[in-house]
Order: sequence, then C-alpha cells, then structure tokens
Amino acid sequence: MASMGRSIRLALALAALTVALTAGLASAHRAGYSGSIVLQPKLRSDSVIEYSGKVNSEAKLCRAGRAVQLYVGGILLTVVSTDAGGNFSLTGTAPAKGTGVTAVINRKVKKKRRHRHKCAPDSVTKKAQ
Repeated sequence: MASMGRSIRLALALAALTVALTAGLASAHRAGYSGSIVLQPKLRSDSVIEYSGKVNSEAKLCRAGRAVQLYVGGILLTVVSTDAGGNFSLTGTAPAKGTGVTAVINRKVKKKRRHRHKCAPDSVTKKAQ
C-alpha cells in the first residue's frame, strides 16, 4: 500500500514538473519596435516631382517591405513598398505649390507560431515646392 502511495506521489510530481516546463516553453515572445518615416519631395521640373524617403527602425522587419501610403492634398495617390534598407521612391505629376504631401506607415504586426512583433506607425507631412 505504501508503494502505491509513493507511485501516486511520484506521478503527481512528474505531472507538476511537466506542466511547469510546458508553461515555460509555451510563453509567447512579443516585441515592439519604434519606427519613423522620412519624406523628401523634390521638384524635378515644372510638372514632375519625385517623392522619396526612408522608414527607419532598429528592426529590419519594420524597414523592409513596409507599405508606405502617399497622400497628396489629403487624397491617396498610391501605396509603395520599401526596399531591404527601408527606402522608397516614386515620380509623379507635381501638385500645386504648398499642397500637403503626407507619407504614412501603419502599424505592422508580424505573427508566427509563438512570436509577435509590432512595428509602430508614423506619418510625416511636407509642403510641395
């Protein structure tokens, strides 16, 4: 009878140890990264403007392949993706001088099985030349 009690105690101890180890392994990794966007509209001629800029972050996943929304006068012009270094560039018809040009990066969440990485949103507005 005593050996049966010992077996039960051993089984319970092993079960508790398994639960403790499994809980430690199952905890999710979560990371948040800051980010900022730089926009440099440059007039190339009377009718052509180049919009270029960069998404900055300490995390590569928050720079590379990031969707940048470009608004001119409050109207969405286009969405471009950043390259591996966080750079973006496009050329378009020059808006009227003084028109607000805004570049926006939305919050980005990258999820994997037990990982979640959050990239912060940001926006910047410049006036067309």
